[in-house]
Amino acid sequence: MHAITPIISFSLLWLASARPFVPDAVEAAATAVQCDAKDFCSGVPSPAASDQYICGDNRLGPIDLQNREILTNSVLGPLLTSYNPFAGSCPGAFLSEYGADRGLRYPQKDGFQLDANGDPVMTNTTLTPGTLIDRFGADRGFFVAPYGTPYEQRSLPPMNLANNPKYSDGTPYNFHVYQVIKELVVREGPIAPWFGQPGKGTQYVLSTSVKQAVADGFLVETCSPGIHGCGNAPGTNVPTQILCSSSGRWETTGECGSGQFCRLQPTNQMPSCQAKSVVAR
Repeated sequence: MHAITPIISFSLLWLASARPFVPDAVEAAATAVQCDAKDFCSGVPSPAASDQYICGDNRLGPIDLQNREILTNSVLGPLLTSYNPFAGSCPGAFLSEYGADRGLRYPQKDGFQLDANGDPVMTNTTLTPGTLIDRFGADRGFFVAPYGTPYEQRSLPPMNLANNPKYSDGTPYNFHVYQVIKELVVREGPIAPWFGQPGKGTQYVLSTSVKQAVADGFLVETCSPGIHGCGNAPGTNVPTQILCSSSGRWETTGECGSGQFCRLQPTNQMPSCQAKSVVAR
């Protein structure tokens, strides 16, 4: 198994404010394009304010995005250092450009760069055993990238960095690493610019969900020893607290009770069991 550099710490700072918290790097970029200083979140529909997301909207990503402690982290730091979620825009303008109802508008042709004829630039390729790939997002998706691809090269929205509190499968910043166990045929190609990001990284598109690829024995999820997260007991939907073992595999450290979910705390990305009524806020 390929060694993965251990993640040092996920201890984060929580900054209280009378308005939704905005990371320094985000606010500085927004000021440069003259966002409303008195109402940074102008134009953002927030029917139910949340303490987890920028401007209370999950599409804008977690409030602690680009926290300085993340940027010095040995694994996630290099992936996020150059990432600006709104890329010279403001939250409201970002949603005006890429929002769709309460979701987001994604690029055509699965996000591949297009040639002069408008066809996706991609080819079928085979990932060999031992290859490491990763993904920002739950295992219900089909898209992965070579391990360590910078976030802005993936053309992903800030939403992919935010865990969905309604699912007990969270890892810090939704980051998941997988190792190829059996030869796996994927579509490979360069990523088109989108969500205000330059793209140009490489993406792999699976023919099944990542979850199914794991179930079929093509992939196994690995991790950096010492990292905590939320998961489910094997073969069940029972929410659990999990810890990455010294062998780079997730192990259950405790189960949540009836009527509870496991949730990663926004202040330190550590798991805890909470009542569903609290988690769903």
